[in-house]
Amino acid sequence: MKQLLTSLLSLGLAFSMQAQTWTAQTSGKTAGLNGIHFVSSTLGWVVGNGGTILHTQNGGDTWTEQTSNTGNTLTSVSFPSASKGWACGGGGIIIKTSDSGKTWGNNLPIPPPITLKSIFFISETKGWAVGESGIILATTNGGDSWTQKTSGTPFTLNKVFFISETHGWIVGNVGVVKATTDGGNTWFNQTSNIATELTSIYFTSATHGWAVGAGGKVTTTTDGGTNWTALTTNTTTGLNSVYFSSTTKGWGLGYTGTIIITNDGGASWINQSSGSSSSFYSSHFRSEYLGWACGSSGTIL
Repeated sequence: MKQLLTSLLSLGLAFSMQAQTWTAQTSGKTAGLNGIHFVSSTLGWVVGNGGTILHTQNGGDTWTEQTSNTGNTLTSVSFPSASKGWACGGGGIIIKTSDSGKTWGNNLPIPPPITLKSIFFISETKGWAVGESGIILATTNGGDSWTQKTSGTPFTLNKVFFISETHGWIVGNVGVVKATTDGGNTWFNQTSNIATELTSIYFTSATHGWAVGAGGKVTTTTDGGTNWTALTTNTTTGLNSVYFSSTTKGWGLGYTGTIIITNDGGASWINQSSGSSSSFYSSHFRSEYLGWACGSSGTIL
């Protein structure tokens, strides 16, 4: 059966589009799980509090702990290939693996003692990380060195996403949206028409994108962010993750087991039952039929 898997508490959830249901998986953890990434329908990683890293080779049927060599909270994980991946988190830590997570090592920077909230690699050499105090870091050599870029904001930046090596976006507190068209060398403001925290952003092309945040807010663009339009959802619960499998079908996931879905690009949203009261912090989809989410208390769906 085609399933959509999501990382949550110590369970985990799998989702069937036909039945519109989610199924829990077993993580074996009670710590919060903050970031999730899959490179195929079988290979995936989850990171979380206390330096937790979990890995699956069978789509989440079983999860195995990997040694991160840090006790810092890990907030985000990105694998541009099946072997090379990075995670970031508290204290400005960035760790790297070149062997699918069998070993993890410090990949810099930990300059100022701040929390990095999101990391994204578009290839094995080019990546970005963002976090508190408006920090933006970039690498072009696989993390051998990182360069701090000018963000122009003191506010926390929560999520970075690139659709190509040149075009990317960042969202943050107080409705901040930043965009770049030169690979992150320079960043400029976009108007989100949202005044509260934005936590996640996703683009399906250089033009079509969505961002979500506090109070169930969703905003969308069809022109690369030149114009953003606030959308109406059926929830006021904070949303922490957004993912679209096409320009029409997408999901928003958030606190207290909230999952909303749209089939028309966000014009309308309906609730989906997650079967859990846990909060979701991150999601990843391989198709409209296959996806995962993770969250509080070791939850994985």
